[in-house]
Amino acid sequence: MKSWPSVRKIPEFVDSSYKFVAENEVITQKTAQKDDGVIGVLFRNMHTIKGNARTYGLLHMTNVVHETEQTYHELRQNPEMVWDSEMLGQQLAQVKNLVDEYAKVNSHTLGRKGPGAGAALKSSCWLTKNRWRSRYNWSIRWMPPTSPPCAQRCPKLARR
Repeated sequence: MKSWPSVRKIPEFVDSSYKFVAENEVITQKTAQKDDGVIGVLFRNMHTIKGNARTYGLLHMTNVVHETEQTYHELRQNPEMVWDSEMLGQQLAQVKNLVDEYAKVNSHTLGRKGPGAGAALKSSCWLTKNRWRSRYNWSIRWMPPTSPPCAQRCPKLARR
């Protein structure tokens, strides 16, 4: 079973992602032609964001960042591929927009930022045994008689 990192660390992930994207933006704007050292830094920054996104199960972000990372890989491997600051900037804008979306969902939609964020985390992320039991019992009472009752399939859960 996968062990997910604490949701309290998501702001750190968002902040570090913004820093890596900003660094890559500056590098791509200031670089006029291919440079293996520069490409290495760009690649490592995207690779780090991708790994962190994967850690949090953010698969869409993982895929988008992977595409950007692949561009850097191709720049390194293909001597005929030209340095295109505009195209690289567009890819970084996609990554940044996605970081913006995840930050917005985390803080606004899930209420994990600002006053009362701790309470939101406690109430939204954990289902206590008693809350689970009451929801389970409620669902059993309202099950249609034709459906196979869950209580027969997993009676131990109801008694815990």
